Amino acid sequence: FLDTTRADEFTARIVDGRGEMIQEQIIMPGEYRGDALFRVILKLLRKNLVQGIVVVSGPGHFSGVRHGVVAANAMAYAMSIPVVGVVRAEHETDDVLIRRGMVMLSKKRLHEYAVPAYGKEPSITLNNN
Repeated sequence: FLDTTRADEFTARIVDGRGEMIQEQIIMPGEYRGDALFRVILKLLRKNLVQGIVVVSGPGHFSGVRHGVVAANAMAYAMSIPVVGVVRAEHETDDVLIRRGMVMLSKKRLHEYAVPAYGKEPSITLNNN
């Protein structure tokens, strides 16, 4: 389970087949360097056999959503495992998203990837300097 949609923290979890947490790692805002997410994920993967990935695909801040979906899709491709994106409705907990994602994973085929759900059009400004 991977959630990078929040501005205050990124969450990576390993859960068992019942959705119960085995291990969790939080990345705080000061640690948001480019490789921080992958270092945390690799640390979690070293000890666990991963059979699928559930990523929160939105809504959230643009960069966070993009980072999470790209990381999840890349890992799924490299590990030949399924990946699903779940969209968080207001007030939904991680546990609810994990359970929904696990149901989706049971129906998923390989080489179908998660798609970002930004929740609104991106706000892009150009600097003409």
